[in-house]
Amino acid sequence: MNKKILKIGLMIGYLLFFILMDFWVITIQNSFITKEPLSTIFYFSRYRGMILIGFFKWFVLGFLLHFLSERKKLRFKVDIIYLAIAIMCAAIYYMINFCILVPIPTIYSGKYMIQLMCLIPILSGFFMFEGLFSNETSS
Repeated sequence: MNKKILKIGLMIGYLLFFILMDFWVITIQNSFITKEPLSTIFYFSRYRGMILIGFFKWFVLGFLLHFLSERKKLRFKVDIIYLAIAIMCAAIYYMINFCILVPIPTIYSGKYMIQLMCLIPILSGFFMFEGLFSNETSS
């Protein structure tokens, strides 16, 4: 019973976290500091912040989903292969968003690319959880 309450609490907590992150992105998009000179560095830093927040909210979802799907006791154990996969997923996400891998019209051209941009951080969260925690029971 306590595990079910914990899982429900985590899901409600993530929902509130997701709403907070979306509100934060909207606030960044609508915030203009009129006394600060608006250079390209200012716009780029705001864009970089929005990309980081977007990645983080989906990353936490992947981490949480993997945590909720575990049935055995977990212990902290680092697995380099899964961590490398998680870091590569994160690097691909940032290279796509900063137009290193694909040009801008391709990114925003269709709903499938936007769905892929949400899937990459979720996979990164899954692999990060798998890389940091082991399923084995401690003996």
